Amino acid sequence: MRARLLHERAPQLAGHGEGSAGGAQQWRWALRFADLDVLGHVNNAVAWSLLDELAERVAPRLAVSSAEVEYREPIAGGGAVDVRFALGDGTLRMWVAPEAGAVAVTALARLAPSDRASPEGR
Repeated sequence: MRARLLHERAPQLAGHGEGSAGGAQQWRWALRFADLDVLGHVNNAVAWSLLDELAERVAPRLAVSSAEVEYREPIAGGGAVDVRFALGDGTLRMWVAPEAGAVAVTALARLAPSDRASPEGR
């Protein structure tokens, strides 16, 4: 277990919402009531689900072979979050920020070929 944050900083994108810049892309993700814990914060497990869903969207022929998530600060419930991501060299990087805040969660996933690549694997 490490006590310091190791993931790289999020790429800068203009404003909030959807878009792309410098190889990174961004989309909005609406928070659901089920994503919240008893204190009204987004449950940490939601980051893992989001990373898995993101990998399926941007690299459907690949699967997550290993991943790590860093929790920088809590995300309060309500509204949506901005999900920034970049895919390159077999690695998916993800940064999650509340609508009006700094990056709260970062993730790095290594991707590998999957049986999902063939129609029979689906």
